[in-house]
This record gives sequence, structure tokens and C-alpha cells, in this order.
Amino acid sequence: MNYSPLIYAIDVENIAITGKGLINGQAEKKWHEWKQKQDDDKKRLRQMGNDKIPLEERVFGEGHYLRPSAIEFINCKNILFEDFSIKGSPFWTIHPVLSENITIRSLNIGAGTTNDDGIDPESCKNVLIENCIIQTHDDCVALKAGRDQDGWPYPPTENIIVRNNAFKTKVGSGFCIGSEMSAGVRNVFVEKCELVTSGKHAFQFKSNPDRGGFIKKIFMRNIKVGTVKYGFEFTTDYKGWRGNKYFAKYRDFYFQDIQIEEATDKSIVIKGRPENRIRRVYFENCTIHQSPQSETLSEALQILFENTKINANILPTNN
Repeated sequence: MNYSPLIYAIDVENIAITGKGLINGQAEKKWHEWKQKQDDDKKRLRQMGNDKIPLEERVFGEGHYLRPSAIEFINCKNILFEDFSIKGSPFWTIHPVLSENITIRSLNIGAGTTNDDGIDPESCKNVLIENCIIQTHDDCVALKAGRDQDGWPYPPTENIIVRNNAFKTKVGSGFCIGSEMSAGVRNVFVEKCELVTSGKHAFQFKSNPDRGGFIKKIFMRNIKVGTVKYGFEFTTDYKGWRGNKYFAKYRDFYFQDIQIEEATDKSIVIKGRPENRIRRVYFENCTIHQSPQSETLSEALQILFENTKINANILPTNN
């Protein structure tokens, strides 16, 4: 229970934001200051989640510094976002939650100051994201499904199509899943996108053992990437882990025809856990033209490379 998102809806159907105008959250004028003041509230809220405090008792707002999203629709159905521009979000920019049948088309999403993810569907199903230009400080598109125990009673994020988008990010990923993914993410199709540059990841899949859940049935093809720090990263110990043992399941990833010009630090990192190894990841016709480090695989099974190259070296097929 916090300050309202700048544009907010709950429990409605057949709702749209369309047109050629600009929505400006003006994060640089005030909201960015809250980032420096939020730690106490953030820790308190996360502890409430861990302790299963009822939602109506998690009251923040005045006197606290948890930043709201720019656009947040909760438990809605038949949603259209089309043609407008938006920038300067206090926090995540477009954040549908527990909603279904969502079309996000031809948006121009500009940066805020920090934590300004472009599009973050959370515990949503039947989502189309297409023909958007997303230039953010943080992740461009991040699929989410609840944090820690809070996410478990809710449905997964599923049936997602992301196509024909242009991405650019300073410190985030072009496309990622997590780290909030406790209810699970599945049936995701990404194609014909371009990431100009990122100070961190092209593609990241992230969780930790506080989450549980799963990431599975992810298909990505025909994607062009410029210069990034990391190419592909699968991690199961993402920051914030409090020491629980709810191990996420990673299964069935297929990457086809992906070109990365340069990964300045690491190319492909797949790091599972002995308690629950990452399984069945297939790369076909993928190339990272320049990187100081080849693939790094640990606690992972059935990792297959077909005509996949790093620094012009063809990777061995079976790992």
C-alpha cells in the first residue's frame, strides 16, 4: 500500500492508452532523490514478504520513499498500449500485473534515472510487445512473476511474444527474465529484435534460492546485438538471497540466429546449482564475434551448440 502509480487501474476490462502524445514522469526533478533514501523501506517491505504479513498491513506512502511505477494496471483484461511516448518514470515504466490479453505496440520509451525498466509484465498471460523503441537506464523488457513467497500463490507469466523491437540500455539487459520470477515464466517467443548497446547484458535469466519457481520453454531467434558487457547469462544466485533453499528450475531454452558483435567481459555464462541443474539449452547458428572469454558452464546438463562461434571458434556440440 503505497503512493499510486502515475497512471493506475485495477479490476477493469477493455482499457487503452493510445495516441501520439508524451507522458513525462519527470523523475529527474524529484523521484531520483528517493533512491538514496529508500533502503530502510525496501528492507522493511522485503521482511514483510518473508514474514507473510497481510498486504493490507504493508502500509507505506507519506513519510516513506518507495517509488511508484509510471503505468501499472492490476488484475485487468484486454489492454492496449499504442503509439505514445513515455519517459522519466520514477520506477518501472509499464508494469501490468495479474492481467491478461495485453497488446503493447509502437511505443517510444525513454529513460528515467534508475530502475526505469521499459516493460515489465508480471504474472500476466497472453502478452504481445511489438514495434517498440526502448532506450532505458535499466532493463528494456523484463518478464517477472512475483518476489519470493509473495509470488507463489499467483499465476505464472506465460504466452509472451516480443518482436520487432529496438533496445538500448545503459546498465540493464536488452531482454531478461527475473529476478522476480517466483510464480514461474514459460512459453516465451522473442524474435527480430535489435539491441544497440548495453553496459551489462544482452540476455539475462536470473533468480536465487529465495524464489523457487521456474523459467522454461523460452525461444529466441533472429536478434542482432552490438556491444555489450555480457552476452548470455544464466544465474541462480542473483543478489538479495537470504539463504533459503527454494531452487528455481531452468529448462528448455532455444536460441537461433543470434549475432553479437562484442561481449567485452563474458560471452556465455550458464551457472546452475547442484541441487537443481540448468537443463536443455540449445544454441544454433549463434555468433559472438569478439569476447575475451569463451563459454563458462557449471552445474548444467544437455547444453548443445550447433554452428555456434565465439571469436570465430566453433564451440563443441555436446556439453
